[in-house]
Amino acid sequence: METWLGRFAGVMTTLGGLGRLPFAPGTVGSFVCFLGVALSLHYGVTPASLLYAFLILGCVSAPLVEVVLAHPPAYTFRGRSSDPSYIILDEVVGQLLAYVIMVRFYPLTIGKLLMGFLLFRFLDITKPSLIGRVDRSMAKEPKWQAIGIVLDDILAGAVAGFLAVGGLSIWPFLCRMVKVSWLSAVGS
Repeated sequence: METWLGRFAGVMTTLGGLGRLPFAPGTVGSFVCFLGVALSLHYGVTPASLLYAFLILGCVSAPLVEVVLAHPPAYTFRGRSSDPSYIILDEVVGQLLAYVIMVRFYPLTIGKLLMGFLLFRFLDITKPSLIGRVDRSMAKEPKWQAIGIVLDDILAGAVAGFLAVGGLSIWPFLCRMVKVSWLSAVGS
């Protein structure tokens, strides 16, 4: 039997049920963040607001995930997974961190948002090096599982943000080296 807290946490961590989609729910969660940030920047929300949103979501995501793991929603299958695919709030937190890092160095445009989205999704899906180690090691211990679910996405977001900043920093240099005028239009 579900409790009201379990239902509330389930709605929050699945972004209103989007995590129940049968195909690529993590990508859907990241894309929701992409759209939200794109729309908010279009309508004049300050970049500092992205940082506040990240801090708030980052602080509440692990406790909400813990509640969902303790009281699984009725629509989930009861098998144990180290990172259940229906929990997609962690994807939003990681994606938002990538954008917070990027906006610190460059004004965000749709192209830069898309770059951050693609880098984050690649790192989140492949889980290279430290990201994968954190995901695997924290999943083994039930008391750390909720933190591990969120932490691997935070690491993927941080790496994606810094990779995007590095890529954007060397892009003008590459354009001058290659001396192809259309390359400079892609970076702006």
